[in-house]
Amino acid sequence: MAKIIENTIRDGSYVVDFQFSLEESNKIVAGLDSLGFDFIEVGHGLGLGTHRNPSIGQAKESDSAYLSGARSVAVKAKLGVFYIPGIGNFDDIRNAHELGADFIRIGANVNQYSEMLEAASLAKELGLWVGLNLMKSYAVKPYEFTKIVRALDSWSIGDAIYLVDSAGCMTPEEVSMYIDSTREHITTAIGFHGHNNLSLAIANSCAAVRAGAEFVDSSIL
Repeated sequence: MAKIIENTIRDGSYVVDFQFSLEESNKIVAGLDSLGFDFIEVGHGLGLGTHRNPSIGQAKESDSAYLSGARSVAVKAKLGVFYIPGIGNFDDIRNAHELGADFIRIGANVNQYSEMLEAASLAKELGLWVGLNLMKSYAVKPYEFTKIVRALDSWSIGDAIYLVDSAGCMTPEEVSMYIDSTREHITTAIGFHGHNNLSLAIANSCAAVRAGAEFVDSSIL
């Protein structure tokens, strides 16, 4: 059975211009935890370190506040953060670990995947569960995606490698094709992160699971 990584506080924060208050974040995390979600991702939509980049939109609270607050209310769920090389730095990863993060997902555009290696290596050394998100996966053909995923698999660092529909432009048939062409060539778990621009995020997530994805993402509304 596929596991769900819940994204409402992190990727869902775009909808409110990253202005979730700490009280709102904690309430949502507590509710998701009580519903039995195993993985809950928190923080700014663009991940750790955005306070150093005011031009991309400042969150209402700090990375530390969101994660510490979530840690104080989550009873069972694993808590995680997102990281994009060039926005966050290695101290952000270390700080998240010290504050109780259980997992981290590292994202880079699919044709810049090598930029994830150093951060992923550090996160794994710290004992975090590591997801590798290939943003804008649709920018390459399925056979190219397979080659990239095989390269990531050879790192033996990631716990899951994600097909990411960043613009919400993929169809269930395409999602199935990308995962089908990849699944049998690697030992790392495959995940799928969909957006709902064409109202296909749920259909695409179901197609991903049928094709062999072991992780999919969700967001309230």
